Amino acid sequence: MSVLFETTEGNIVIDVHYKEEPELSFNFLKLCKINHFFFAPFFALHKDIKVSCGVPEYPDVSDGRAITSYGDITINRKDYRKGNSLEIELRPVDNGSCDIGSVGFSSSPGSDSPRKAVDSLFQIALGPDAAQVEDQKCLWFGKVVDGFMVLDKINNAVIEDKKTKRLLRDIRVTHAHVLYDPFEDPSFLPSVTRSSEMPTKSQIANSRFPELVDKSDSSNKSTYNAVALELMGDLPRYDIKPSPTTLFVAKLNPITTPTSLEAVFGRFGTVIACNIVKDQNTRKSLCYGFVEYSDKSEAEKAYGTLQNKCIIDGNNIVVDFSQSIKRYKRENQK
Repeated sequence: MSVLFETTEGNIVIDVHYKEEPELSFNFLKLCKINHFFFAPFFALHKDIKVSCGVPEYPDVSDGRAITSYGDITINRKDYRKGNSLEIELRPVDNGSCDIGSVGFSSSPGSDSPRKAVDSLFQIALGPDAAQVEDQKCLWFGKVVDGFMVLDKINNAVIEDKKTKRLLRDIRVTHAHVLYDPFEDPSFLPSVTRSSEMPTKSQIANSRFPELVDKSDSSNKSTYNAVALELMGDLPRYDIKPSPTTLFVAKLNPITTPTSLEAVFGRFGTVIACNIVKDQNTRKSLCYGFVEYSDKSEAEKAYGTLQNKCIIDGNNIVVDFSQSIKRYKRENQK
């Protein structure tokens, strides 16, 4: 696995084909790393065919931004100059085929005929015929490997009209966890990483969550911003923020158990909950989970010590702060 998207309807895990499509994979992974996709809506839904995402300010802004819009980059010793789009040369392979869950960037003609330009706008195939309805050729670079229930919710969402095909009730990306990245980071990456604490004013104004409309009073800034936090985190109440005591762990070995996690993370404080997410059908580990501490300082100590240097059952695992408080929500609904 390479990226886990937390969305307002659940998690989507995407594998990228970084060996076969290094330029496209680089663009996607680095955009995830700088939180470019934060609070980006899914839109342009073609039922049983495809859905689009990757433009955070949609519909106010319809064009995406490639990672090169922030500076020059180097991929596998080849340099790419700064520009809003990343131009790549197509290899002599069939990139037009896809199946359910395929992920690809929408492309446009580059500066010369053999080249194609991509930005941050990507599509997820919801059926095997996605390539047949493309107004812009899609360059496939990845595959959804978990989160098909979320894709099913997107596919069955009610749309605004046949022209815009925008969802009447938003489904948005709330956080992106990069689980594996084989590429070296550009030097400018830390300086352009955006905050994932609060949506922009444009994103708030364009949010569509009908059940929360009656709470929103645009004349009261604090209430309006509070509602935005509720939308962003899928919170049970707008005055509850994502828990600072919960860590997200990923790239686990399939044999790793909650007991194994607790043995490692328990060295830094009192672990009050330890959960590894399993496939609902097979009950096999999906190789990621959550560890919750009793105190914020304990979580911060564990994160500072274990980030990028924790090996459990032979796997160098990912440790990050979780943006999800679904566990809190479940407990308060009991």
